[in-house]
Order: sequence, then C-alpha cells, then structure tokens
Amino acid sequence: MRFIRSILVFTFAALILPSVSANASQDPGTSLPDDKKGHQIQVVYVETQSSTGSKYHTNGRVKQWIAEIQSWLKTKSGKELIFDTHQGQLDIAYLKYEGNIYMENDEDLVRMYQKFNPTNYLGKNLAFIIDQKLSTQGDICGWAPIDGGYSVSMPNWLNCTNDDEEERVFAVETFGLSSSAETILHEILHSYGVGHACDSTTTSDLMHGEPECAAAGIAFNDSEKLTFDKSGLNYYGGNKAGVDLKTLRIWSDGSGNTEFAVPEELQFVPPVTTTTTTTTVAPTKKTINCKKGKISKKITAKNPKCPKGFKKKAR
Repeated sequence: MRFIRSILVFTFAALILPSVSANASQDPGTSLPDDKKGHQIQVVYVETQSSTGSKYHTNGRVKQWIAEIQSWLKTKSGKELIFDTHQGQLDIAYLKYEGNIYMENDEDLVRMYQKFNPTNYLGKNLAFIIDQKLSTQGDICGWAPIDGGYSVSMPNWLNCTNDDEEERVFAVETFGLSSSAETILHEILHSYGVGHACDSTTTSDLMHGEPECAAAGIAFNDSEKLTFDKSGLNYYGGNKAGVDLKTLRIWSDGSGNTEFAVPEELQFVPPVTTTTTTTTVAPTKKTINCKKGKISKKITAKNPKCPKGFKKKAR
C-alpha cells in the first residue's frame, strides 16, 4: 500500500526533456500482439465512473512514468523490468469501468482484462493505472496484494502525481522518481512478493511503507533521494522483506533463476464452448473469504487460496 508522499515544490529552471510519443492505438481492453513471449508486465489504463479525463494513456504520460522507472532501476541495479511492448512501443491496454475501484472490488479489473484477452493473459503481471477522482481507502496512492500478480495505482489525487512538467522534473531530480512513477513501481514490487522494508537502511527506501514502518519507529525521510534496498538484504540480494527480486526471472536481460508464478486464483480459464453443441462447460469454482486487518477479499477459483498476508475466514 502506498500512502501519499508530501512533496515540497520549489521554483527552479525546468529541464527540457525529450518528448514522449503516445503508445500505439488499440481497441478498448485489448492487448496488442506481444513483441516477446513469456512473463511481462502489462500496463492497463482504467477510466472509472468518476474519471477526470486525464487521458494519461494516450498523451504520453504513462509511457513517461514507465521510462522513469526503467531508467531509475537501471541506475540502481543495472537491470530493467520486462514490460509488454508492441513493435517496440509500450503496450497500454484500456478498460472502462462503470463504477469506482476500491480494494474490495479490484479483482473485477483482472476479470475484465482476462475477458478481453482470453488467449494471452496467462503469466502476465497486470499493472492497473486508474483515472479516478473519487477517493477510496483514505489517503493512499495505490495498493497491491503481496505476491498477487497485479497492482493498482491512483495518480489523480493531490501529491500522488506530478502533472505539471516543472514539478515532475523537480521530483525526478530531487527524489529520483516522480510521485506517480514511484507509486507504480512500489506497487508492482508488492505484486511480485515484496513487503514493506523497515530498518535503519530504509528511511528513504522505495519499499518503505505504512503502517509497518511507523509501528517499528522508522520514519520516512522525504528530503533524500529514493534508495533501492541499500542494505542488499531486504528484497534485492536478500529476502527479509519477502522475496529476493534478483532471483526472479522478471528482468529484461534474462537474469534470474526462478519463474514468477502468477497466483492460481488469477489463472481463470474462460468457459469452453464445444463446436457440436451449445453446451458451455466451466470448471467448478469455489469462493473463500480472506481477511488482512480491515481489508477483506473474496477469492474465486477451482482451488482458491488466500493471497500472502491474508487469512481465510469463516463465512
């Protein structure tokens, strides 16, 4: 979960950055043919009932955030994540959601994406970027189930985004990433299994988060540039925060010796219709209730399991 990070905005001479072209056009909801096979992160832009019409998916802003993430990771680790591309351009799928997104209904987005992409969603980590004005669970900019295979980022709220170019450049120069790029990457790493890292080396770390770090007496220092597991023990070189990302095969250079397994509850197989009859055969599915603190989730699958950090509760 990513809480709002306060940003002090000072007057400065804006740096001129290269313009960023929009992603290739596509039908609503449909991912374009992939440049590469195997595991990759699919970016999905979602407009909800209370959308502000930001159009970040077509005006180049989402592509800019992902470029920031890749550049920052390259400087910190020498590696970049694998994002879904089509003909060399970032592939941004689009969804229109009739309601508004909350933690309790975020899996609706996963099902919607699977419905539009019944043959190519398997193995993909879904990074949802939500255009939504209505506030949800307090002052947070995003969330993701730990090791859950999908993440949610909300760039519309105060201090969750650096929409003004001068402010965005200032944030990148001062902290390393703009607020939106920071949130998107933070939540993606949660979806790969990284929890919040809280120790003396994490006061300006990307994976510092609440309420765990506050409870541990580790305050976030927002006057320094972001760090990326400075100790090498939490999530990149070690797994104190849940997983060692260095070992996962999620990097564009092909490194890592462990495939990331998208959770079984997201490996939903659409009903199969036979060619000789109109009978639809669907797998038998069960629904369980999972709880983590005040957050409750319903998981439906053939063999449902609660996401990491959640506990099964009685109906």
